[in-house]
Amino acid sequence: MVQKAIITDVSKLRPDLLDLSVAELERRRAEIDMAIIEIGKKEAEAQRLKDIEDAGKHVDHLLESIKWLHDRGFLPPKMTEAFSGADGQFAPHRYIKRPRA
Repeated sequence: MVQKAIITDVSKLRPDLLDLSVAELERRRAEIDMAIIEIGKKEAEAQRLKDIEDAGKHVDHLLESIKWLHDRGFLPPKMTEAFSGADGQFAPHRYIKRPRA
């Protein structure tokens, strides 16, 4: 197995950094930290949107399954009652909603 050399000496890795002032290096570090935070936020938002889309698909499937069970008489009476409105009409879509962004 080939071992990779790890360079820990900044003068070999990035000698140009040694020509900068401490203030300039700290400014760059702050900018990089802000960029990392911003990228993290964007990635988290993208994941949230994907999760909302996936949850919507699951809710659609759940509603189809509940209706299928109800139509064939397999849904327990308590669940039928829970998904029925005051008018007695079976309407699970009133109670189970797709998540929103």
